Amino acid sequence: MNEDHGFKYAPYSIRCPLYVNRNNSNMSLPQSVAISYASNRLSQLSPTFVPISYPRDIEQLFAISRPVLSVCVGPLQQNYTDALRIAEFVEMYRILGARHFYFYHLSSSEDVLRLLEHYQREGIADVLQWNVPTELLNDVHYAAIMAQINDCVYRAMTVDNYRYAAIVDLDEVLIPLKHIP
Repeated sequence: MNEDHGFKYAPYSIRCPLYVNRNNSNMSLPQSVAISYASNRLSQLSPTFVPISYPRDIEQLFAISRPVLSVCVGPLQQNYTDALRIAEFVEMYRILGARHFYFYHLSSSEDVLRLLEHYQREGIADVLQWNVPTELLNDVHYAAIMAQINDCVYRAMTVDNYRYAAIVDLDEVLIPLKHIP
């Protein structure tokens, strides 16, 4: 699927197989990954490692009673200032049954950051720093939102074991047609 929207850069998903060592039952999983390629010597000499996220509770990965709804929010950028909008958004979705929120922070006011940190302390939100270099923002579609969506869906449904992940912006509210248990 082409998601570059005519920009210079676009996100990609890369799957790396894990090989089981049948002779070693104490095999450990890798904790980070780096990508390098032959024509870029710098990427080989000084790779940038990205941490790998695994399910927090592997025993509950396929449990029937897992939590139902999480909410993925598009990147907060351009020094986002509307803390009241975020509070209304979170509380409305909580009324509708959402149990957890994922905010990707690029830039915002101090008031917004304090509110997000409050929700994080309460355990109902993860606030993830969205590190898109400023010089690349004009060369990638909407702060690399497709990478953010992929990260959030995998994080919500695999790492945190939610059944559904709503992908919305702060000005969107999805109204269910029936109660979701």
